Amino acid sequence: ASWRQNLTAEDPYIYHYTFGVEYSVDGVPVVGAVGEWSLDKRHYFGALPPKQLAPPPHCALECAWVWWRAFNEATQQLGEAYGGRFGGGTSDWGGGGGGGGGG
Repeated sequence: ASWRQNLTAEDPYIYHYTFGVEYSVDGVPVVGAVGEWSLDKRHYFGALPPKQLAPPPHCALECAWVWWRAFNEATQQLGEAYGGRFGGGTSDWGGGGGGGGGG
């Protein structure tokens, strides 16, 4: 969904991570499908996100940057305690990418 993309302007009290954040490589929001750049909790059922996710497209809206930064900061802070089976990165899902490893 494309709502709640600009956190500074909307100033939510709580930002619940319900919907995936989907973009084309050109930074166009993708609604109703998996984007070429995708950060969605559903990608990681049974596997952890990689330690360093690839950044969103430069012109992506604020929420993409907030979630990307939060994921990367959390995995960095966990250090060696963060390990196990890793899933795909943010650029492995849309456009026929399939969901392999990497960022």
